[in-house]
Formats: sequence, C-alpha cells, structure tokens
Amino acid sequence: MEGLPPEIAEIIFRKLEPVDLLNTVMVSKRCFGVAARILPDLDSLKIAFKADCPTRAEIQSEKSVCLDVCQCGKHIDEQNVLEKLLPIIANAANSLEVEDELVKTRVTDEQISRLFAFCSDAPLKRLALSRCDLINVRPWTLALLAKFDQLEKLEIEDCTFSISESMLIRSLSTSFQTLTNIDMRDNKQITDKFARTISRSCPNLEIFRFSGCPLISTFSVLSLIESTFFRIKHELTVHMDRTTFSADQLHKYMNSPLFAASSEWRLCPAYVQLGYEKPAVLAEHRQQRCVLIYV
Repeated sequence: MEGLPPEIAEIIFRKLEPVDLLNTVMVSKRCFGVAARILPDLDSLKIAFKADCPTRAEIQSEKSVCLDVCQCGKHIDEQNVLEKLLPIIANAANSLEVEDELVKTRVTDEQISRLFAFCSDAPLKRLALSRCDLINVRPWTLALLAKFDQLEKLEIEDCTFSISESMLIRSLSTSFQTLTNIDMRDNKQITDKFARTISRSCPNLEIFRFSGCPLISTFSVLSLIESTFFRIKHELTVHMDRTTFSADQLHKYMNSPLFAASSEWRLCPAYVQLGYEKPAVLAEHRQQRCVLIYV
C-alpha cells in the first residue's frame, strides 16, 4: 500500500464494504488521507470504550456504526487517526450512544471532552449514555452537554456523574423545548427535583421513565399530573417501576384539599398488554387528558 499512488488506492478503497473502509481508515495516517474522502454519511454513531485491542468499527445498519475504542494506551498512532475520524463521521449524526465497558478503569475527562467537542456541531436528536462511570469527568466538561440543544430523546442508564443533580438539569436545559422522551434508569442521584423541573419545562414530553431510581417518589408523578396542561400532547406515559411510588399515596394526595381541581381527575388501576400484563395506574382528566403510570 505504501507504494501505491493515492489515486489507485482510492479506486481500491471504493470497492470495500463500509465496515472494511472504516477499519482501513484506522490503519495508518496515509490510509486515512485517502479513505476519509469517501466515507459514507452516518445517521447513528455508537462509541464503546473497551479494554480490548484493537480499536475497530462495526456497521450496525446501513447508516449506523459502532466504534469499539481501545483503552490499552499502546496505540498512540491509532488514537490520533481516531481523533481525526470522529469529526468526519459524527458531523451529520442525529444519534450518539456512549457505552462504558471498562471494568478496572474509568472513562477519562479528556475522552469525554473530545467526544462531546467532536459531536458538538452534529444535529443530534438522540443522546444515550449507558453504564458510564463519569466520576473523573470534570463539571465544565459535562457542561458541554448544553451544546446538544435539539435533543428529542435522552437516555441515561446506570451512570454516575461528578456533578450535582442541579448542574445536570442545567446542562440539559437547552433541549427542554424539544425533548419528547426522557429515559432515566438505575440512577441513585436523580430525585423528585428532576421531575418537578421537567414537568413544567418540557412542553413536548410524551414518555418519562424513572425505572430503578430509588430517590424518586410519588411526588414526581404528582408534579407531572399537576402540569398536564403545560404539555402539548394530551397523554403522558410514566414508568415508575423500582421506585418508591405508591398508587395509594397518589390517590391520597390527589384527594387532598391541597391538590388543585381534585374533582376533575379520576384514578383507576389498569393492566396493559406488552407481551405480558403490565400493571399500571391511569389518571384521567375530564377534558380528555391522561397520565398512564406503569408500576
């Protein structure tokens, strides 16, 4: 390859499958210089931090790619190529997923800072963070989340943050007007404060999940019910499994004199078929508004 003219190398690279082309880009700087010009546009990008060597690409669908990023520290040239590759393939992505598969080490501040910076100009509609231990990531780096101001779907599963809940809310606030789906799972930092803020700040919200968040209580659902008329959609679906939510407590709160318009709401148990019977509580307003709460 080293002796081939760039024009001949490009002809060869154009015959490669997308996954082979992406992996070829990471072979050397020379390969990068030739192949980067003919990389396909991508809609979805997944970054998986791993301890296994080497860094490699996997095509998940026609316009979706997963980069397994090696963290062994031995492939400096490979990392330099990757830094040049990400801005190119992430520039048009509307979905970014970050997964932390490291066991003995944590994702570093530099890694997250570069990743968010590379994707800051992408028209992201979906951001997913899965099993990310971000304790070593500094607050001003996580503040880069505010760059993603068009998010419609936010997924945070089993992540640990170095910042407070208030700072996390601030970082996400730039997308409050566009968010339709918020999925928070297995998080010990999120409290009812998060739900209270979201309830009156996200007019397009349709789905809200708090599964496995032990500090979320019945008050979160109450806030979402009270703010029903701040939302555009007439129906909101809330997932409250593995929280401290209590249907009996919700009934008591909604029948309290402190709850506005208690006579206009009706609570009733329900079972929804999702391949199996999923227990739920349906809060219905007489003006054809409802909140479906899975428990």
